[in-house]
Amino acid sequence: MHGTRGIFPTEETAWKFLATSQEATADLHDFHFIEIPYIETAQTVLTSMRGGAQGIICIMKPSSGGADIALRQGTELGIIRSYIEEKLGRFAQPLRVYHHGPVFLCDADGKKTTIKESYRQGFDIIGDNDPIYDGQIITAALSFLDALHIKNAIFRINALGCKTCRTTYREKLRTYYGSNKSKLCDLCLKTLELGIIEEFECASSKCKSIHDEIPSILDYLCYNCNNHFKTVLELLEDNGIAYEPCPRLSRVFPYYSKTVFEFRAPSGQLLAEGGRYDYLADMLWGRNIPGVGVSFHASNILKVLALEKMVFKPKIKTPVFFVAVGEQAKKASLRYISEIRSHNIPVVESIGKKSLQVQLKIARKHNSVLALIFGQREVYEDTIIIRDLSSGAQETILLSNLMAEVKKRLK
Repeated sequence: MHGTRGIFPTEETAWKFLATSQEATADLHDFHFIEIPYIETAQTVLTSMRGGAQGIICIMKPSSGGADIALRQGTELGIIRSYIEEKLGRFAQPLRVYHHGPVFLCDADGKKTTIKESYRQGFDIIGDNDPIYDGQIITAALSFLDALHIKNAIFRINALGCKTCRTTYREKLRTYYGSNKSKLCDLCLKTLELGIIEEFECASSKCKSIHDEIPSILDYLCYNCNNHFKTVLELLEDNGIAYEPCPRLSRVFPYYSKTVFEFRAPSGQLLAEGGRYDYLADMLWGRNIPGVGVSFHASNILKVLALEKMVFKPKIKTPVFFVAVGEQAKKASLRYISEIRSHNIPVVESIGKKSLQVQLKIARKHNSVLALIFGQREVYEDTIIIRDLSSGAQETILLSNLMAEVKKRLK
């Protein structure tokens, strides 16, 4: 389907590398796995947006009627909802979770709407607003990048403040951009009209000088927000983490507050983005449940690794390849293949191929150690041929001795 994508066997080693790297990082930092639904009620999602960037939400109307549903555009909402509904605060306080899976955005171009799917890997800490957890999320993100062998990532950070800070700052931005309307491109004028004034995404040279000179949010932080951000920066400095202050860095979702950050490759690719979303639970359920997280863009990571000529370790060799020649041997083969696998020994086969030579050629492609050759004669004699694929030496053994012989030769 246009705009969506799958993961295919040709990409197996790369995607397994991403998954095992994330799992290793989660184990190292004591994060627990969570999987949340791909859909939410449309009303819940739209409420969380409060008028901001609603056009990017993929909303579907069930054919049988009922409430509209929306494909998830991020994971924060599902995690907070699960935290409340499943009482996950009883499991751990704060709750540390990691997750992976697709997210969906809609791109409306005139009458045509395209779904854009991307795959994300994330880490979140729920239930405490102490800046130490901002620091823990950032160190977990750096640990993940290290596991991915991505070096010299650029870390940018900013503060959004709280509702009080942001109200004051938005008024300053409105005044600033209002006095420079004539110098803005059409896209930025539309963004200004929509009121999403923290999130100008255009790259037009016409607007660059205007955007570069905006007032800094840091000049309008209240006492508490200023202390929070100061503590986060001190944590970074104490741990030797290099960062770039980025006054224009923001998040399009209105439930974000205080710390926001991103990681980019030296080539400019966006690797991850994150921050605090302390207002999400309050907006939807009237609950004070702070959260902080980071979300990695898997496809961008794979592009960066490709540019760096990253070589992924191939799938480990499968020790046993089962060859069956003839209909009776093919039918009887399942029993013996299952027996070997029951001893936790992987087996591959290509018994749909009739030719012995074709099957042995496939066995060498799999880097198998042993080939077990089972033909019509072996069926009648209750025997099987065991061949060492490195030396070519082979012998016929009784089927009753099969497991003992396989285990002995694989030692």
